[in-house]
Amino acid sequence: MKTLTTLIVALISMLSFGQAKEVKEILITTLQEDDTYLAGENIRIDALVQGDLVIAGGSLTVNDSINGDLIAAGGELFLNGYVTDDVRLAVGKATIDSKIGDDLIVFGGEVTLTENAVVHGNLKCTAGRINMKGKVL
Repeated sequence: MKTLTTLIVALISMLSFGQAKEVKEILITTLQEDDTYLAGENIRIDALVQGDLVIAGGSLTVNDSINGDLIAAGGELFLNGYVTDDVRLAVGKATIDSKIGDDLIVFGGEVTLTENAVVHGNLKCTAGRINMKGKVL
């Protein structure tokens, strides 16, 4: 419960920050050498993140690896890159198409784990609909 409360407080704070700055589109194409915190309408990660990634926005796409945790809140998330540690999501729709090194915790309306999805830890999911084609080891 403590983790969930911390996640919600952090994500609400990020959403507020993102709205105040009116950032609409964020595209990351260069190596991120530390923890990365982003909020905006559309966020796309096309580069390696050496640390945790915390993102909030309407449309979220992660196409490269994260050497840490992924924490995300928003409308829709596409996870196509490997995450070495935990993934914690609060999204309307999530599509997981990659490997996750530890736990996957999801709160969402619709959650899809594709054939390429592999979770090397626990899966905790609260969703209106879940499409499970991946593996949980």
